[in-house]
Amino acid sequence: MVGLLCFPKIAAKISREKVYAFACGLPIVGFALLGVAGYVAPQSKATVMGIRVLMLVIPIILAFASLGIYKNTTL
Repeated sequence: MVGLLCFPKIAAKISREKVYAFACGLPIVGFALLGVAGYVAPQSKATVMGIRVLMLVIPIILAFASLGIYKNTTL
């Protein structure tokens, strides 16, 4: 929700391409931090592995794919 409120102000200051790249980068950083947190404060091994895959691996892959698609279609 905060992102929706901040978007118009940020988009007015930098280009939309940079805003989109920033928007793709933030989830990557967030999910990476979530992955680190899984190592610092783990629960059971199966639960931690499931969380890592669902909340770290898949979203990072999809965020990179989204950025790649965007870059290739705007050229």
